Amino acid sequence: MRAAVRGAAVCDFTIDRRRFAPRKGVGSVSLRTPGGTIRVRLTNGYEPTGGETYDIVVAATRTGSYSYFDIETFPSGAKKFAVRYLPGKVQLLARGCSADFDGSGFVDLEDFIDFVALFEEGSDAADFDGSGFVDLDDFIAFVHSFEAGC
Repeated sequence: MRAAVRGAAVCDFTIDRRRFAPRKGVGSVSLRTPGGTIRVRLTNGYEPTGGETYDIVVAATRTGSYSYFDIETFPSGAKKFAVRYLPGKVQLLARGCSADFDGSGFVDLEDFIDFVALFEEGSDAADFDGSGFVDLDDFIAFVHSFEAGC
């Protein structure tokens, strides 16, 4: 993975078949930039199969979160990356199934609850169909995916 910071607000990440080194901070990292964005692109036809994790920010401690997500859909058309905020890191999780919203490996009630909470907030993470907008189409697409399972 290659990573580049544009100003203080956008972190660009390009993911392909190779492993990569995460962006590392010394001591602690604060992600309190208003409007901060994670931008992720897949290159060379790469499509994760599911379960892969990409630690994009690593530090002894991490506070705050990104406000926006510009994460490319997989070549198959599904938006399968989940952003996780863990102690000391920000991680991308490639979901093997788009209905597995929390990336647990199972489609269950937790996925539905997590999606609805983000949808109600209007979070970019709830843009399930990748249209750039959080709207009823996202909710319907998620419900259909959830009902179909994996």
